[in-house]
Amino acid sequence: MSSSPSNSSNTTSESISGIELPPGYSPVHLIVTVVIVTAIILLIVVGNLLVVIAIYTDKNLKLIQNWFIASLAVADFLLGLIIMPFSLSNEVMGYWYFGSVWCDLWKAIDVLLCTASILSICLISLDRYWCITKALTYPRQRTATRASLMIAAVWILSLIICVPPLIGWKNPLPVTDYPLCLLSSEVGYIISSCMGSFYIPGVIMVIVYYKIYQAAKERARKQTPKGKKAKKKVKKSEKEQNGLLENNQGEGEETLNMPVKVNSMTLTDDESTWPMYQKQSSNQDESGQPLETENGDDDDDDNVDEENDEESSTTVTTRVTSDPGEIRKNQSDINETIKDLERQKRKIAKARERRATIVLGIVMATFIVCWAPFFTLYVITALCHCIPDIVFNVFFWAGYCNSALNPIIYTVFNRDFRHAFKRILCRESKHR
Repeated sequence: MSSSPSNSSNTTSESISGIELPPGYSPVHLIVTVVIVTAIILLIVVGNLLVVIAIYTDKNLKLIQNWFIASLAVADFLLGLIIMPFSLSNEVMGYWYFGSVWCDLWKAIDVLLCTASILSICLISLDRYWCITKALTYPRQRTATRASLMIAAVWILSLIICVPPLIGWKNPLPVTDYPLCLLSSEVGYIISSCMGSFYIPGVIMVIVYYKIYQAAKERARKQTPKGKKAKKKVKKSEKEQNGLLENNQGEGEETLNMPVKVNSMTLTDDESTWPMYQKQSSNQDESGQPLETENGDDDDDDNVDEENDEESSTTVTTRVTSDPGEIRKNQSDINETIKDLERQKRKIAKARERRATIVLGIVMATFIVCWAPFFTLYVITALCHCIPDIVFNVFFWAGYCNSALNPIIYTVFNRDFRHAFKRILCRESKHR
């Protein structure tokens, strides 16, 4: 097929109504291919455009770490908009209709955008790793300038990988009855580009995810004491109550209404953004480790209602009299309320940490499943022409599918992206 680095021009082709079909295609095969690939293209373009618009317009998503996601979405969006329509045309027609100059540029841009997409996923993994291992220092170091430089490095490296064929590192295309636009078959370039575009970033991501998983397990084993803020609040309320008890001893039945403001313990989504990012908050101790629940109840973590993540405050109004028994009862109620809030907050933090690690694993697994077969077969074809064209093309298109799955992962696992997408789509429908 046209996307394969091998030459398929000698394969017999069918025709329908006088129109010659690509080699190996039947009319049904051709129609199914067009419908499926067109749906994938639309999903890539629309999905990633929504991600970019959401990050740009939604106040909850305008965070520096989301710039990495925006970089990924831009690469995937341009891939679906610029590259894939020509890939589909090349596939359906069975030859390249658009000239040799655009053929070279099209292949270079294809490599640029695919590599930028892959390296952006790698950058997101590294950012997540640094957030966990440098919880106290990295959030402050992740400035706008540093994030911009990291994103620029991704695109510059992608550009370096895609340029060599444009300056001559390629084999001449075979002479056929119809012009072809095939992937490079130069062994040196294939191996070097596959290493830079997939294998090196892939190994980095696997190692990073393993370290993240180990760090998560280590945190789960640790039993740290309660947060200092909760202790101070309990001691302060005890002191106030004891003072009232002493001052009111021997006095009559004077009754006081004492409103006691209990800190809400912010329960908002971790930086209200991509679920693989975690923000250090009061649920972490001075070493950046999350505080565990008193009972170490991991089984209940996944049952935490997302609505509990909303920021709230609790005011406990207690009736204080000179009766020592009633004062002690009120004091106990306040202390128990503070403990419940702290326990709930730590449970939500643990559930979010676990969910973030799982989401990163899903992103990486999707990336590997989509791209590993193609790059493996691409290297094999450089050494021998032993891969059937139809097999090569299936995995060639499977790699593109990774660009369609990323927005779906955001939508399924992140509430803020879901809300932003709904807001954007509903606003557009109202304008109509």
